[in-house]
Amino acid sequence: TKSMNLAWGLLGIWFGQSFLLLLLLNFDFESLFIGVFRVYSLVSYGIFAVWVGFGVQALAEFLGKLLGTHAPKMPAAASKWGLPLAVTLALFAVVIPRNFKINDLSGFDYTSEFAAYVLGNVPENAMLIAASDFDTTILAYFLHVEGQRPDVEIYQTNAVQYKNRLYPAALASEEKMRLMRAHIDATDRPVFFASLGTANNWCEDCGLAHKGLLVQAFPHATGTRPVSWSAEDTAWLQQVIDFEPFDFTGQTRRGEDLTNAGRLVARALVIDGLNDPELAALFDGDPSMRPWFHLGALFEILGNWQPEYLDQAKIWLAQLEADLDLSLLRKSEQASYYNFKAVLTFYDGQKQEALDILSQSLDVWPSDGNDAASIRAQLEAN
Repeated sequence: TKSMNLAWGLLGIWFGQSFLLLLLLNFDFESLFIGVFRVYSLVSYGIFAVWVGFGVQALAEFLGKLLGTHAPKMPAAASKWGLPLAVTLALFAVVIPRNFKINDLSGFDYTSEFAAYVLGNVPENAMLIAASDFDTTILAYFLHVEGQRPDVEIYQTNAVQYKNRLYPAALASEEKMRLMRAHIDATDRPVFFASLGTANNWCEDCGLAHKGLLVQAFPHATGTRPVSWSAEDTAWLQQVIDFEPFDFTGQTRRGEDLTNAGRLVARALVIDGLNDPELAALFDGDPSMRPWFHLGALFEILGNWQPEYLDQAKIWLAQLEADLDLSLLRKSEQASYYNFKAVLTFYDGQKQEALDILSQSLDVWPSDGNDAASIRAQLEAN
């Protein structure tokens, strides 16, 4: 009876936790890409591990009895403990080599290089605004534990583990942006965003200046100023490109960093007309990172469209199509790719083909977050 109660209890918790995860995701498993949701599955994984343990124990006891029957001279201790131990060691032998690379971070210096780049490129008494747990945790560690740049203060927007939040998490995006702008306007400290995504998501109407891969915000200002770029910025961008992800989270992070960098480099090279052959060569270099770069570049170009950008945008789209493996992208990113392609096809004078491509976008990701429907309405009106 006790064992049955335990079995039913574990089963109930497993189903309850799994059902909760389904509700939180709204049956959209693309949301598993969002870091905060990954922890919700740990309880289910833990219970599944307990079931595996019970199964291994039962299998070992069964084999012990079986071998004990056919080998009467086998010591009782060996039949009781030897086989469970052998099965456990066999599992370790299979699992450890497969997971060692993921867990061995002895040579991993990406985080320290990230902190060195950010903290080394902001002025005295700066206020840093970070978005993700990745940015916040790394910068907070080097600030508070390593004692680097004690004059800098960190604030966060999206993350959940740091006390300096700019606003409550549950606010509407318009209210978040209003509070962000009010905070920037109220301070006399230099304000920098630790990642491009922070500025783009939450301060669209702020006065911004791109300084390498950082973004400075100015109080009581609007508009984006020309990009400033240095050899140190190119060196850090090379670090991002060379970063070899060791797990799925790392792959997602690298893709986001490269996409954001693509937006910035496109602004520097095309919109601001920066003449930097080394940066241009880096932008069109490694095929493994080009798709992310070009996705970001097209996003930036189309968001600041001028007719003279068409030829360059078509070149980037052609390179993107040659390099891109759609299976590596989230559905939302696949939809963005189709949307970019549709807009450029329309600008190239092929309206019906553009509308057909937008239909593909909606087929891939039929979500309210897909802009294909609004883009379609604009194209049909022209």
